[in-house]
Amino acid sequence: VLVAALLQAPRKKLLFNLATGVRKDFRGFGLTFLMYQKIEEDLPPKNFEKMKLEVITENIRAIKSYEKAGFRKTRKLLSWKGTASAFSPSEGDHKIHAPKLTPEHFPLSPFPYSFEMDEVGMQRQTEILELHELRVDEKLLAYAVWNPWKMTLIQLGGVDRKWVVGLLNKMKLSGETFGAVNMDDKNELLSEIFQDHGMMNFVSQYEMERDV
Repeated sequence: VLVAALLQAPRKKLLFNLATGVRKDFRGFGLTFLMYQKIEEDLPPKNFEKMKLEVITENIRAIKSYEKAGFRKTRKLLSWKGTASAFSPSEGDHKIHAPKLTPEHFPLSPFPYSFEMDEVGMQRQTEILELHELRVDEKLLAYAVWNPWKMTLIQLGGVDRKWVVGLLNKMKLSGETFGAVNMDDKNELLSEIFQDHGMMNFVSQYEMERDV
C-alpha cells in the first residue's frame, strides 16, 4: 500500500521537489525525512549539488518536516490575483514574440525566478506562452512572459515603474482579472504595482533548499 510519495525533477546540478504526499493516517512518523534520506543514498555520486522545493508559508507541519530533512528557507515568493484598476499608458512600441529570452532581458528582472517559472521552465511551454516587449527606439524597457490561457504573468520586469505599468496597459490588462505567480517578495517594484492597482497576494511560499 502506497503511504508516501515524492516527485523530483532533475535539472543540471539541481533536484527540485515537484510534489510530496503522505497519507493522512501516516503523517507524523518522519516519512518525508526517510524519503529524502533514501533519495540521497541512491543519487549518483557528484551528479547533484542541491535540492530545492517550495512550500506554502502556512504549512507549518510540512516546513518542520523539510527542516528536519536539512532544508532551510532561502526566500519568499508571492502570487497575486485580482481585477486590476487602470494602468497608465506610455509611449513605446508593443510587440509579441515567441517566449525566448536573451541577455537583453535579464537585467530588467534582477530577482531569480522560481524553478517552474524560469527560462528553462518557460522554454518547455513555448506553444502556450507569449513574450511581450515594450521598446522605444528599439531599446527594451519592459517585458512580460504571459500565459493567455490562464491569464497569468509568468515573468515581469522593466527599467522602472513607468515602463512596467505602460506595458501592462498595452497588454490591455486594465480592468481585467489576472494573476502573477511566484514573484520574489523583495521585488518591491512589482509588489507596489500590484497593490496599487487593487490586486491581492493570495498565496505565499517559501523557497527552501539543502546541499546534497
